[in-house]
Amino acid sequence: MNSDFPHIGPVSELSASDLKSGVWIGLLNCHKSPPHLVFIDNGTVYSLEYEANRSYNSEKLLKLIQQKQKPSVFFKVDVNTNGMTPGTFASYDKIGAQQTCLNPIKDLLKSAGIDDVDECDYVYELVPQLAKLNLLIDVKGHLVTTNPSNNHFYFQIYTKKEIFDRIEKLKQSID
Repeated sequence: MNSDFPHIGPVSELSASDLKSGVWIGLLNCHKSPPHLVFIDNGTVYSLEYEANRSYNSEKLLKLIQQKQKPSVFFKVDVNTNGMTPGTFASYDKIGAQQTCLNPIKDLLKSAGIDDVDECDYVYELVPQLAKLNLLIDVKGHLVTTNPSNNHFYFQIYTKKEIFDRIEKLKQSID
């Protein structure tokens, strides 16, 4: 693993109770480029997807990633959302022409007073920025490949074009 790539750690194993409290940013299929992002606020998962805006409980997410063996990493963030999460996600219908699953997460963080995330266009920029601001509390993983020398998770690097190509491919697979 290239040490020049953005990385965060150490990563410890995700347990069933971890996502039930606090604020987490989840990276699903973290081995794929690009992965999918979800936002978890005290046990409720919010996910902006290509076909809809969804919310469900964290137990359902945990069951999904375990059953489908989806490598996933979760970053616990020291932020108070002040109950804004449902409204922020409700303002998004689904992933669109210039919207990705990162947009509502950035909006939420900015609404919570974290303005230094405005320039982050990718999760591999956002999470290291949150770490730099001392806002990362913990990193948990499920089936995550880490660097054996430091137990850090190394982010995949991708472009906006790759994001929108993947969204288009997903849309076509359900048509």
